[in-house]
Amino acid sequence: MSVRLVPFGAGAALLALQPAFAASEGASCKAKDPAAFEAWQGVWAVEGIDAADQGLSGRSGQADYKLIGLNAPWNDEGWGRMAAVLREASKGNIKQGGWGFPMMMDSFSEFTFVISPSQTAIINQYREVRSIYTDGRGHVPEEDAWATNWGDSTGCWEGDTLVVDTVSVRFDPAFNYAAPPLSEQAHFVERIRMVAPDRMEDVMTITDPLYLEKPWTVSLTFIPAGLDRLTLDAYDDRNDTEAQTITSSTRTEFTGVPLPSGITLSHTQLDAVAGTYTLDGTPLEVVFERHDERLYLKPPGADVWIPMFAKGPQNFVSLDGGDVNFTLDANGKVAGFTGKSPTGEPTTATRKAP
Repeated sequence: MSVRLVPFGAGAALLALQPAFAASEGASCKAKDPAAFEAWQGVWAVEGIDAADQGLSGRSGQADYKLIGLNAPWNDEGWGRMAAVLREASKGNIKQGGWGFPMMMDSFSEFTFVISPSQTAIINQYREVRSIYTDGRGHVPEEDAWATNWGDSTGCWEGDTLVVDTVSVRFDPAFNYAAPPLSEQAHFVERIRMVAPDRMEDVMTITDPLYLEKPWTVSLTFIPAGLDRLTLDAYDDRNDTEAQTITSSTRTEFTGVPLPSGITLSHTQLDAVAGTYTLDGTPLEVVFERHDERLYLKPPGADVWIPMFAKGPQNFVSLDGGDVNFTLDANGKVAGFTGKSPTGEPTTATRKAP
């Protein structure tokens, strides 16, 4: 699929599509009875993310970070920014100062809710705090606002659902590279509610007039972490010198990576190369699948699908920087592929099954 750039003027249209907030400024957004939300108390964890290696709750499972952005409806420039994130991360020298928003809602760090009539706080294991004001106030006035790693959040209670509106969020690679590279114009609306005694749902809709083609909706599920308290810890794997030198004055502008565009392949062409391939000389398998209009790659032993960008019917580049050139047999059928990995190693593979 050729991902189209958002045409001039579409930014205003996207802004018009942003979900309307629950109440006008000055309206009462307070919880009518905070005691009714006792079920929200305790320590929560994101379902599908493994924290066992952190020595915390002993949960197990694959890390399914839905908010990383691999399935977001990026435009061309957004995909380029996403590619830059993955390629930098593949170097293995990325250090974090924390999660920030929105990733603190989609991480292995347990968190808790503290609910009062005028404010709800979400606090995670690493002392990150989201303050959600539910007293009817609006966002910080534009002339006084600046983007931060956690943004500015206001909320309203609609019965037992907390509707949260967040703006002024900064994508800050120096703080956390493992985050969607949205612009500071991104707008987040969440609907958080209990769906069962031991399950909570957070449906987050994100719009960004600069880098998204359309609203992006992600549904997160929270489950009890199996802990009787939230143990606070420090999460900053940079050394003191690095932490001190990463300031607003030293940050450099984040830029994306150019990706192939303008080439549209049919479902038939994409299905022709989809299948399972065995890396030559190893038992490792690589899987290619068509998801809607795009080919995706699943690396060996991973539980993640990486988008591919077509340079031609048999030639693709992966979002993380790998190259794949599918080879044909004498009958014109796909028999394997050659190429290079994201780190530059030459790769060959033989098709195992379509």
